[in-house]
Amino acid sequence: GYVRELISKEMYGKFLKYLSKNDVTLMFEVIHPEDKNNHIVHYEKEEEGLHLIGVRGKKLDDNVLTEELIDEVGKEIGSRRPKHFKTTFGEAKSIVESSLLEGYMIRDSETQDYICKFKTPNYLIIKFLSRMGKTQFNKMYKNPEEFKQNINVEEEFFPLIDYFVENVEQESFYKLTEDDRKPIVKKAID
Repeated sequence: GYVRELISKEMYGKFLKYLSKNDVTLMFEVIHPEDKNNHIVHYEKEEEGLHLIGVRGKKLDDNVLTEELIDEVGKEIGSRRPKHFKTTFGEAKSIVESSLLEGYMIRDSETQDYICKFKTPNYLIIKFLSRMGKTQFNKMYKNPEEFKQNINVEEEFFPLIDYFVENVEQESFYKLTEDDRKPIVKKAID
């Protein structure tokens, strides 16, 4: 239902026209006003809507179109597109380290194949602490040093774990819903 709510009559007409001439699947990132709080990353009002992230043929061996061709499809159907740019793999890793976004899809510049998706540390730690179960909470509070060594947590986040153990009461934090935990984790990071 979220997707239908975000497709205007004009956009729907453009979708039908485009798909009547092209046997493809359109792929979107959906940022709905009622669902955006469930996202780890904060989205502003102006970012709500459908964002065209891919176009590919329907056959198993069909490739995803290039970013430039997807840009053209986005214009034709009236859909937003995420920013994309060319860089080296090493530079992409560096960009991800300081980004507040969810992550980046990495494509080979020659073949256009997807290589991997880099999730940012910001995204990963908020997701990790917001969704952690009772067993992991108990381990973190009982022995933070052991917890940091046994769980796949980057050392840059050790101070955040120490902050939680020292400043956030275990039971009250655990009783919160995932959505109620996220702002507490985000505030601690800031």
